[in-house]
Amino acid sequence: MALRRFLSVSRIFDRSRRRRSHLYNAQENSASILDREDVDPEDKGRSLLSRAGSITRAERRAARGEAPPPEVQRQLQAPGASVARLERKIFVIGSERCPSVQGWRRGPPENYLKKCDEYHLVPEPKMMQLIQSLHKAKRPELDLKDQRIGDDHALAVMDSMACSDPIHVVVKNCRLKAKGVKAVCDALVAHCTRLEELDMSDNQCRRPKAAKAVAALLDCKGCDSLEKLSLSHCGLASAPALTITSEWAHRVEGRRAMRNLVELHLAKNDLGVAAETLGGLLGPYGAFPMLRLLDLAWTGLHGAGAAAVARGLLQSRIQRCDLSWNCVRGNDPPLEDDCIALLSQSLGEAPKLWHVNLSFNGMSKTDLRRLESGARASRTLAGLHLGGNKVKDVLDERASYVNAKKRREAMVAGENNLAEQLQGVGRQGKLLERGRDHLNMDDNRDSKESNSLGDAITSEIAPGPFLVNNDDEVDDDQYLYTRIIGTKDVPQSLEWQRSKHCWICERWHEIRFAWTPGRSDSDVQPASRKLITRPDVKVACRCAFDDWKPHLCEKVKKSHQVWLLVPPGDRQYTFELTAGKDVVTEAASDAGREVLHKKTLEAALWAGAFDNKDEDEGLITNVHSVPPGDWNDVQFIPIPEKKAAVVKAKPKEAWTWQKSLFAPAYEGAYEHPFEKDWELAHCDKLVNDDGSTKALMKANYGEFLSVYKLFCSNNKAIFTLGWNDFTDFTVSADLEVKRKADADMVFFGCCTTGPKNPHLNPKKSLCRFQFLDACMKLAMIKWFRTKEVSTPLEAAQKLVERVAPLVPTREEQDDFHARVWREDVEDSIKHDMDNLKRAFKTHSGREDALSKHKMCSFGEWQDMCESLNFVDPTVGFTERDVNLCFLRATRTPDDELHDEHAPHRKLDWVHWIEALMRVGDRFSESENVDLEPYEACIQLFERVAYEYPSGAEKRRRAKLAAELDRKQKEEKAAEARRPSVDEAAKPPKLSAILKGARGLGAFKKKA
Repeated sequence: MALRRFLSVSRIFDRSRRRRSHLYNAQENSASILDREDVDPEDKGRSLLSRAGSITRAERRAARGEAPPPEVQRQLQAPGASVARLERKIFVIGSERCPSVQGWRRGPPENYLKKCDEYHLVPEPKMMQLIQSLHKAKRPELDLKDQRIGDDHALAVMDSMACSDPIHVVVKNCRLKAKGVKAVCDALVAHCTRLEELDMSDNQCRRPKAAKAVAALLDCKGCDSLEKLSLSHCGLASAPALTITSEWAHRVEGRRAMRNLVELHLAKNDLGVAAETLGGLLGPYGAFPMLRLLDLAWTGLHGAGAAAVARGLLQSRIQRCDLSWNCVRGNDPPLEDDCIALLSQSLGEAPKLWHVNLSFNGMSKTDLRRLESGARASRTLAGLHLGGNKVKDVLDERASYVNAKKRREAMVAGENNLAEQLQGVGRQGKLLERGRDHLNMDDNRDSKESNSLGDAITSEIAPGPFLVNNDDEVDDDQYLYTRIIGTKDVPQSLEWQRSKHCWICERWHEIRFAWTPGRSDSDVQPASRKLITRPDVKVACRCAFDDWKPHLCEKVKKSHQVWLLVPPGDRQYTFELTAGKDVVTEAASDAGREVLHKKTLEAALWAGAFDNKDEDEGLITNVHSVPPGDWNDVQFIPIPEKKAAVVKAKPKEAWTWQKSLFAPAYEGAYEHPFEKDWELAHCDKLVNDDGSTKALMKANYGEFLSVYKLFCSNNKAIFTLGWNDFTDFTVSADLEVKRKADADMVFFGCCTTGPKNPHLNPKKSLCRFQFLDACMKLAMIKWFRTKEVSTPLEAAQKLVERVAPLVPTREEQDDFHARVWREDVEDSIKHDMDNLKRAFKTHSGREDALSKHKMCSFGEWQDMCESLNFVDPTVGFTERDVNLCFLRATRTPDDELHDEHAPHRKLDWVHWIEALMRVGDRFSESENVDLEPYEACIQLFERVAYEYPSGAEKRRRAKLAAELDRKQKEEKAAEARRPSVDEAAKPPKLSAILKGARGLGAFKKKA
C-alpha cells in the first residue's frame, strides 16, 4: 500500500511539472514571435504580457511628440512587412501589430492569455491578431469557420472576441459541444447589441444546456437586428428544438418578433413536434414576418408537422423553401386536411413563394397530380424540384396513353382500316362507331368517357401531361421544372419547362445581347455589312450554354437586342443575320471576341448549329464574363393572363354500350362460328338442299350454343358434352328415337369426326361442331327417315321447335345485356377499378406462359368463387351455376380447334367482368334477394373490391381493428375494476401502513 501511495504521488508531481514546463515553452514561443527585426527595437526584450497590456515606448514617444531614433525609423519604414493569413482575412504583422489596443492596461489580448493560462492552453498568435483586428474594425466580423477550436478554447477566446460587439458571428464546424456552445452564447448575450448574422452550424446543440443557451441568446435584445440565422446540422432533436421554437413563440406573445430575419437554416435536425410550433410561427403575425428563405431539408418532416409548415407557407412572405429529404406525402386514401392538400394550396395561393425543393419525399402518383393543380395555378412559383419522387410513373402512364392513342390512329389511317378488320372478323361493324369516337376524344382529365378499344384495360380518366404541356422527354432523372417569373428584363412566362438546370439555384444572370448597325458591324465581312442594311433582315443570338439555339432579337430603336438568363462564367455567343435565303454568322465588333475552331465547338455543345461553315474554318464568337445573379429579394411583376379561347361546350352524348367497356364482350349473331361448324360437320352433304336448311340453322345458331353450354355445365369437363349429358339433352328436347342404339351410335359417330386433338377434341365427348352434327343427324333419323316430314328443312324446323324452349328467356344475349349493361354499372366498375384489377391479377396467369397475356382459367375461377363464398344454397346459387356463368362469359371463337393454347376457354379482363355480372344476375333471381339485376351486379362488384384492398387500405383496416381491440380491452379492464354491489356495501379494507400503525399503537399501550 505504501508503494502504491508513493507511485501515485510521484505521478501527480510529474504531471504538474510537465504542465508548468509546457506553459513556459508556450510563453517563450509567444514572446519569440514579437522578437523580430520589424519590431520596434526599444520594445525588444519586454514580455508579451507587458507589451499587450501596457503602453509601448513608441506610443510614449508619440504622446510626447518626439521622433524615434534614426535607426528605428529605418527599420519601421522598411518594406516587406510579414503577413499572416487567417481564413480569407489578411493581417499585417509589422508595426501595426505591436502597439496595444487604445492603450488598454487590461485589454482583451491580456484577458485571452489569462484564460489560456487558466485552462492550460497554448495561446494561438492568429487568435491574438484576430482579437486586435476585431477591436479596430468599425463593423467587426467574427469568422471562425472550420477552425475546430473545441470547447476549452471557446471558453478562453470568445469573451475577448465578443467584447468588440461583432455584427457577423460565424462559428461553423468549430467542434463545439454543450460547454462550448454555452460559452459562445453567454459571451454574445453579454456583449453583442447589433448582431446581424449568426452561424452555429455543424456543432452539437442536442444537450438541454446548449439548447437553453441558444434560446437565451435568441431572446436577448442583441438579436432583434438578426438577419440570417443558421443552426443546420446541430443535432437538434425534438425536445431541444422545441425549447428554441418555444422561445420564438414567447417573442410573439411579447410582441418582440424578429422582424429583420430573412434567412433561417434548420437543415439536418430532427425537429419532430417542434415543426408544428415552427409552422405556426410563419406568417405576417408570427415570429418571422419578413422571412424570405426557409431551409428545412433532412428534418424528418411528416404528418402534422409537414401540414403545419405547409399551412404557414400559405400566408408567409417566404420566397424560397427547401423541404427535400423528408416524408412530405399524402394520406392513402387522400384527406382534405393532409399535408399534400395544404401544400398544393400554398403553391397556388402563397403571395411570394418562388422556389420550392420537394426532392426525395417519396410522393406517389396521386400526390404529384394533386400538387400539379397548385403549381399550375400559381402566379409566382418559378422553380419546383421533384426528383426522388414517383414522377417517372406519372410520365410513363402518360407515355403509354399517348403511344396507345398513336397506335389506334395508325390502325384507322392504315391501308386496312378498322371497318374492314371488323368485317373480316365478323363484328358487323359494331365497334367502328366506338373506335371513331375514341379517336376524337380530348385529353381533358375530367372526362368521364372510356378510352379502351378491343381488349385494352380501360381507365376512368385520360392522363394529361404533367406540368409541361408537351410530351418531349428530357434525358435526366432530376425532374426540375422551371419557368421564368420574377425577372426584370427577361420576358416572363407561365409555361412550365422541364430542364436539366435550375436557373435560380445556379444563380443565372440577366444579360442583354445587342447588335447595333454601324457599331457592331465595323469589323465584319462586307457581305454581312450589306446584309444588315436590308429592311427584311432578322437578327438572332446563338449562345453556347443552350446548344447554340437561335433567340430572335427584337428591334429597339436602332439596335437588335434580346434579354436572356445566362449561367455564371465565361460564355460564348454569336449573332446570325438572316435576310431571305441569305444567312451570315458574325460576332459583334463592339464586344470581347475570340476564335473557336469548329472541332472545339463540336466537342462542347456544337450539335451542328452552323452547317455552312467549312471543316477547318474558325468561328469568331463573342465572350461575356457573366457574374452570379443576385436573387435575394425578388420583385414580382404582374403577368397578364392569356385570354382563354371560348369553347362551346358540347352537349353530353347519351350513354350507349357500344362506347362502354362492355363492347368487346358483344359477339353479334355468330356468323363466322356457325360457318366453321357447318363446314366441319359436313352438314351440306347431310341435308343436300338449296341452302334453306343452312339459313334456318344459322338464324337459330345462338339458341343451340346456349343449350350446348347449359348441358356442358353439368360435369367437370365443362368444355365438351359427355354421353350422359347428351342423353339428358335428348330426353329434355324430346329427341329420343325408337331405337336407343341409334342415338348412341349418333353420339359415338360424331365424337370421332373432325381434326384430332387430345386437348381440344378428345373424341370421347362432343365439341361444339360435333354437337351441331349430332342434332342434325337425330332430326334426320327421327323425322326425315321415318317419312314424318318430306324435306330436311321441315326436320330442321321441328328440331328448332324442340330446342328453343330449353333456353330460358333470361339467358338470351340481348335480354341479359338490356338488364345489366347500364351506365351506373359501368360507373361502379370504374370506381373500384384498382381493386377489381387486383382481384383479376390474383386469380389469373396460373396456366399461362410468362410471355403470354394473363387470363383467368376455369380452375382459377372456381378458386375465386370459393374464396368469396359465391356458392350459397339459400339464394339458389350452386356449383353448376358457377360453371354456367363461366361458360356463358367465355368468348366464342370462329374455330375452336385452331389455337392449341385455347384462349377461348379462359377469361380476359372484359369477359371476367362479364362473368361477374352473370353471377350478379343469377343472384337477383332468388326469392331471398330483393334486388334488381343491375343493383345485384353493383353490390357484387363492391363485395369483390372490398375483399382485395390496396396495401394502404389493409394498414388502415389493421389500425382500426387494433384501436377497436384496445378500446374493448380497456372497457373490460374498467369493468373488472368496478366493484360489485356486495363489495361496495362492505367497509373498506385497511392498507398495510394503517395496519402497521395500529399494531404499533397496540404495542405501545401494552408496554
